[in-house]
Amino acid sequence: MRRRGQHEDYRNIIRVIITALALLLQVALFAHLVIYLSELSPIFYAINMATAIAVILHIVNRPIQVNYKLAWIILISIVPIVGGIFYLFYGNPRRSPQVQARLSAKDVLLARAFEAELANPVPLPDEAMAARQVRYLLESTGYPLCRGDTEAVYLPSGEAQFAAMLAALESARDFIYMEYFIISEGEMWDAVFAILAAKAAAGVDCRVIYDDIGSMHFLPPNFVRSLTEAGVRVLTYNPLRLALTLRYNNRDHRKILLVDGRIAMTGGTNIADEYINRKLRFGHWKDTGIILQGPAAWNFQVMYLSLWSELSGEAVDLPQARRHSRAALDRLAEGERLDLAPYALPHSAAAAAPTGGWLLPFDDTPHDADHQAATLYRSMINHATRTIDIMTPYLVIDDEMVNALTSSARSGVRIRIITPHIPDKPYVHAATRSYYSILIEHGIEIYEYTPGFIHAKSLIVDRSTAVIGTVNFDYRSLYLHMENAVWLHRCPMIADMTRDFEETVVVSELITYESVRRVSIPVRLARSLLRVISPLL
Repeated sequence: MRRRGQHEDYRNIIRVIITALALLLQVALFAHLVIYLSELSPIFYAINMATAIAVILHIVNRPIQVNYKLAWIILISIVPIVGGIFYLFYGNPRRSPQVQARLSAKDVLLARAFEAELANPVPLPDEAMAARQVRYLLESTGYPLCRGDTEAVYLPSGEAQFAAMLAALESARDFIYMEYFIISEGEMWDAVFAILAAKAAAGVDCRVIYDDIGSMHFLPPNFVRSLTEAGVRVLTYNPLRLALTLRYNNRDHRKILLVDGRIAMTGGTNIADEYINRKLRFGHWKDTGIILQGPAAWNFQVMYLSLWSELSGEAVDLPQARRHSRAALDRLAEGERLDLAPYALPHSAAAAAPTGGWLLPFDDTPHDADHQAATLYRSMINHATRTIDIMTPYLVIDDEMVNALTSSARSGVRIRIITPHIPDKPYVHAATRSYYSILIEHGIEIYEYTPGFIHAKSLIVDRSTAVIGTVNFDYRSLYLHMENAVWLHRCPMIADMTRDFEETVVVSELITYESVRRVSIPVRLARSLLRVISPLL
């Protein structure tokens, strides 16, 4: 088996090398052709320069994120002969007719799936700002608000998420749906695969979606074949091919586990041993997540089925999906529930009963005209009155987010941000540290998680409203990736999130302004460069 695994590893490595060489060759040939024609013909050179100027004007006037504009303008200014045409072919974030058709199909699916919820909507929160955030999410995402009958439990570590995942998988009777950015060979996957194989053999509908680029270095031996032979259906998001295309920038960064339409789990944890500290790569790995038990799982079920339909071309049988969900919820009401208390923090009120607050699970796609997570984050930050607590592995934000944070800090809001001390991507960590100076200048407290790498993605405002899910505070998550999260308001679980944040701050190092200013000039310049080009990385 190990020998077969090594052969599979070699095939993955060869595949990556061949693909990378093919893409580099295409870029080199493209650049050579444009330069050659420009040198051969003054007319072509003049047309190319005019194109570069026109493209810059086009970029300036497009309703796209400012840092993305700046990165491309700098590139085109440095290499105008190639840059302008390269943007037209590969950098223009336009929606193709195929993408528009998929978005329209998703809108129709969501309207049909949530027909009952839309006919009898949950009352909005009393607080004006929370109500505005809900109205925005309802309008921009199509997912309904939930309240009162869903148990929401905060999972403070990858280990807690893994234990809850195994318990949820074991409890499956009808279906198991899984969607992950990274699936890697190891103890974690072995345990999951064993349950999937057993459940599929027992007639449970088991499906897996994985991101090709995210997982290509890590996939277990004969991954698709092993799952298929076990009766598990598998789909790949955005499979890597030899043709150069901008769509490789768009990845499925979501992490979703669904069981029977009654349990849904999401958070930062992928299926790889470093997430549960069975393998130490960057010191201690700190992650967080949420598990829902109740009607709010339907939001995640529709989210998953929508993507499955898009990738497979299969129509979604909504009546059947709804029947499965209702049957599982009936069993839940009769007492067939998963005991979530062992996975929560000690003395967690959230583990005792369904939440009394509001929650709204939603997704965010790079293909529509809106960027829901970025807009929601800014709204929450702008309207905070007392505290803002953020945990994120990457802090690579645009000027709008910087202004939102610094303006809130100037108005007297206490803002604390925890980032890693040991990074998984040094160049991204360098870009993250480039923001420390301006944030600290405005009174924002920056902490680095000294035990190792923090992969948690959470935002808590005034200890009453929170978001937890897969969305990092970086350009890729906010603008380029498929993401998902849960918005919560006045839920008991938020107290657990706050307590865990306080415990994490205790073991983190406060970054001082003096330490930031002691950094050498060459390092500062390198960080500044990475900050500017980060939207293109």
